[in-house]
Amino acid sequence: MQTTHKKSNNGSLIAIQPNQPLIELKQSEQVTTIAEMFTEKYSSFSLMKKHELYEESIDVIELLLLKLSSFFASNQQMPKSQFRITAESITEEFYYFSICDLQLAFKKIRKEKLYGQLSPNFIINKLEEYQKERYIVAENLSISNHHTQLDECGDNDFIKRFYEFRKKNPTHKDSKDMARDDKESFQKFRSEYERTKINLIQIDNNTKE
Repeated sequence: MQTTHKKSNNGSLIAIQPNQPLIELKQSEQVTTIAEMFTEKYSSFSLMKKHELYEESIDVIELLLLKLSSFFASNQQMPKSQFRITAESITEEFYYFSICDLQLAFKKIRKEKLYGQLSPNFIINKLEEYQKERYIVAENLSISNHHTQLDECGDNDFIKRFYEFRKKNPTHKDSKDMARDDKESFQKFRSEYERTKINLIQIDNNTKE
């Protein structure tokens, strides 16, 4: 396979290497939170498959399953014969996950009290729990980014809007009185502007609900 490219969220091209699954396996080892994962650029299993890296992805998932299974006592470990079918089930059901997702989810599983043997069903159930947590984090990040964009827009437009307001409300007094009146006008305008922005955010949130 030759090096191909995928588009990132900002539209830039990112190279997909023939050993991309192994690259992302190494890169994701230091990731500790879901939020941190979202700030990086990890490829989903569906994207890996699209770029003809399905088998390589399955190999990496099997390696992660081996590491996970080895963490538990020998009588609790999952038979190696089940690694392949478990890996295939993961890429099919959680096709939008990345290798980094599995790294984070498996770290959580290692903290679980395991009664009996590690099984494919147990792993799938834990991935479903991780999926819910992942969704909440993604939703919170989306809301946070949206509010940041509103704030940035407000900061950039504020001075321009104030001077437009000032042109429509000119004063003809001495410099001392003008300075005082400008300050009062500025504060009045700012309070009105902030109140309007808060109302817009509330309307936006109500629309989402």
